[in-house]
Amino acid sequence: MTQWILSVGLSFSSLLVNLLLKFIPEKFFPEMGDEDEEDVIAAKKDYANLMKFRKTKELSGSMRQGNWIKNKEGGSFKS
Repeated sequence: MTQWILSVGLSFSSLLVNLLLKFIPEKFFPEMGDEDEEDVIAAKKDYANLMKFRKTKELSGSMRQGNWIKNKEGGSFKS
């Protein structure tokens, strides 16, 4: 029982800390660094290329394998 209380208490306290951090302005947190404009453009091009490739694929493995996988008569795998 003690373990449950500790785990729920710690989880709840992390929610409270996160809630408090939402109200602190970003000016109090350091900025880690700037990215070069060339890197941002290259990343956008890579992402667009990946999205084009993804749209050419079917989204579901069951759609690709639908012609080969068949259920037994009656819709059950049991014999």
